[in-house]
Amino acid sequence: MHVAVAYILSAVLMLITVVTLSERMMASFADVTTSWDALQQRADGRADTRIGGPVGLSVSATSTVEITLVNEGDAALGLFADWDVIFEVQQSPGLAIAYLTYTTSTSPSTNQWAVKGIYLNAASSTPETVDPGVFNPGEEMVVVANPSPSVQSGTHDRASFVTSNGSTAKVIFKVVE
Repeated sequence: MHVAVAYILSAVLMLITVVTLSERMMASFADVTTSWDALQQRADGRADTRIGGPVGLSVSATSTVEITLVNEGDAALGLFADWDVIFEVQQSPGLAIAYLTYTTSTSPSTNQWAVKGIYLNAASSTPETVDPGVFNPGEEMVVVANPSPSVQSGTHDRASFVTSNGSTAKVIFKVVE
């Protein structure tokens, strides 16, 4: 009889252990599945996002630089305060790098950038008609940046734009007088 009691007690303890481990395994599996779905959504968003800049751009040697970007992807973009904008400016002995922060003012201060306007066609100033303030697919966005140190005449500089989901556009431009 005492063997039967020990056997039943052991079986109950093993069953409790198996159920507890199974529950924890299922919770871990649910966590992995949720993380995988979030990662896949981010990857899909990044694949749908593509912005481009002009090729062979020339800008004047002033404190501000205007660059027109085109939304070449399938995703609408916004949250400009979450974008990273980095300017690499040629200087006398080397290269100066400026990280610019977003401002809603159309005349940005030192080391700031702003959206001057979003257009269907920036060259003809045809305004956007859908979702004002959102950079939709096919639209053009004019960016005004004020890097410090300022761009210098006769140099080739680069501006990098990184959207909130990690998509990047790099614009190389020549500074003329």
